[in-house]
Amino acid sequence: MSKFVRVGGVMQTVQIDSLREFARRLDEQANGVSEDPSPDGRALRKNMAMAYLRLARDMTLIGFSEEGLAACRKAQLFDPENVDVDFFYLMRLEKLNRIDEAWAGMLAIENRHKAPYAICNKLYFLKGCLEYRRGNLDAARHLLETFIEQAPDATALVAQAYGLLGKILDRLGRYDRAMEAFSRSNTLVATTRVAREMLRKLDDAQSALETSIRWYGDRSALEPQEQYELPCPSPVLLVGFPRSGTTLLDQILNSHSMLVTLEEKPTLKGISDRFYGDEEKLLSLRQAGYRELSVCRQTYWTNVGSYLETNLENSVRVVDKLPLNIMHLDLYARLFPNIRIIVALRDPRDCILSNYFQTYRLTPEMAANLSLAGSAGYYSRVMSLYLLFRKMLPDNILEVHYEQVVRNFTGECARMLEFLGLEWEDSLEYYYKNARKRWIKTPSYDQVVQPLYDDSIGRWKNYADHLREVTPVLQPFVDAFGYAAEQ
Repeated sequence: MSKFVRVGGVMQTVQIDSLREFARRLDEQANGVSEDPSPDGRALRKNMAMAYLRLARDMTLIGFSEEGLAACRKAQLFDPENVDVDFFYLMRLEKLNRIDEAWAGMLAIENRHKAPYAICNKLYFLKGCLEYRRGNLDAARHLLETFIEQAPDATALVAQAYGLLGKILDRLGRYDRAMEAFSRSNTLVATTRVAREMLRKLDDAQSALETSIRWYGDRSALEPQEQYELPCPSPVLLVGFPRSGTTLLDQILNSHSMLVTLEEKPTLKGISDRFYGDEEKLLSLRQAGYRELSVCRQTYWTNVGSYLETNLENSVRVVDKLPLNIMHLDLYARLFPNIRIIVALRDPRDCILSNYFQTYRLTPEMAANLSLAGSAGYYSRVMSLYLLFRKMLPDNILEVHYEQVVRNFTGECARMLEFLGLEWEDSLEYYYKNARKRWIKTPSYDQVVQPLYDDSIGRWKNYADHLREVTPVLQPFVDAFGYAAEQ
């Protein structure tokens, strides 16, 4: 089965079977490696460790975390003194929310080495992450500040450290210092070559977005379609601006026995490019006939199938979750006229602030969040287009507000299930336990494995002065989505 991963903004096809074959051959070579104490023997074992580490990274990238961890453990056997291998392994455990295991590994490193932090400065960052996850905020703050002070270069890890430090300071109620840390994190990222490239691509993406806004602003509805019976099922679409609660809804829906969520995969690959970018392409979407749409549907389901690890029973429905596919509701509606679309909404001010607080792997879209002004501007364009789609597709869309899910979990889940024609299951109440079994790639990976909490509702009020310049940009959406009373 093929999986696709995004590396440096380029979509690459990675064959899991090829990686497993590489792992098999590596294991065969490993059986012949002796405990030769000579320099050549030690060098060979170090090379084997690095080969297993590369395998671990590749396996992890495509979502095979357990096989990645197994490869990393083999790397540790060949080079037990390699702290970089330990660092990767324990950071993977942290991302998988296996904090107790990661903490035990951290203590083992400290016991095994006389001066581990002198060997590998990154261990300050690692231990700071783990102390944060364990709730020891002051200890985590001290470790991260030490790491930043001693880091030799302004690396990507330093940017991550500033970002995590900002979250800690926010939880400690030191809001101005938190904003300073977030600003430093984003500034470090923004000065990189990759960021400059992504920002240039963002300009092109926003130009295409503005074309769609103008196009649909002149039209009140999608082109009437021929009535016909689809030979295939329709997916459930889960979208929203990033940091609006899509990952939370993803985990909730995935806990239902009749749903399986596909987390942030490019299911429109090979389809969307032909219909977006200029008015001519948008016109071709309106004019697409049954035959062309049938080909696109087949491409869509082929894409979906390439990401599913098991075949679905006919009654189980796919939830296609990719937040920014909110810009492609017109395409989904043409492909699947009766599609059910769940749109996650959140107070725009909290949404923008939360995006600014993240250290994303950069794409053109995520590069918008390197500044508050950029994030607010991008939000305005994306959600302006959504408001046009909302008028066109009133029967296909259910809006779910993050704040209401937190305050009235059972009621909001019942609304979603009714919209999807499904019955209540008790497993929904314990979605966070199911989430702990999954590898969650979004920045919410450490939040959706906990019971619901309301700490992030209204957080923007602590940063109102910092948001002053972007408030006029966001105000129309504050009003449109019913948040005007939350002033």
